[in-house]
Amino acid sequence: RYSECGIIYWVLTFLPFPIMMGVSYYMTKKEYDSYQIKINSGCWVPAKGDIELNGSFIKILKYPLIASIAGILGGLLGIGGGMIVSPLLI
Repeated sequence: RYSECGIIYWVLTFLPFPIMMGVSYYMTKKEYDSYQIKINSGCWVPAKGDIELNGSFIKILKYPLIASIAGILGGLLGIGGGMIVSPLLI
């Protein structure tokens, strides 16, 4: 059993945050690299209305990070994430 406010308690409490950020980084990097390979091949052209990932990787990574922060705040405050994300994206 873990004692409240012990070191293991706090590690287990905050461990999901770096894992969530790592997964967000990995998936964004994977999609960005896949998109760049398709564009550079010359055989693939985005369809009308497709999201184009042209820009720096950091700029593209911004949305998943904002969404993660909004999800955390929404869960802690008990409100929908849309109430938090919408003003951050303006």
